[in-house]
Amino acid sequence: MVEKSFLLRGVDTVQVVGREQAVRIYELLASAGTPLAPEQEKVLRFYAAGLDAYRERRWGEALKLFEESLALWPGDGPSRTMASRCETYQLAPPPEEWAGVFEATHK
Repeated sequence: MVEKSFLLRGVDTVQVVGREQAVRIYELLASAGTPLAPEQEKVLRFYAAGLDAYRERRWGEALKLFEESLALWPGDGPSRTMASRCETYQLAPPPEEWAGVFEATHK
């Protein structure tokens, strides 16, 4: 299994164009057993908590957590993407039946 060989970060669940089932997206961080810098560990904790809040439609809380990640690691693309989505969803929330899955509209 990949999870035994590498350290992965769950980034998002996405419904891609042309697919009926959502796909979980992961980021490869390091080989298994490779220590991460303490700042990166913090970023990953903030991101995971932000992702949980995002999936529970707590946009303001999620945004703050993603911003905490970005304060520690300004180049973190996943945190930047999720922060932007939170800002969008604060203004125009997804439908009530939304299951935390981002629907990509183009490839």
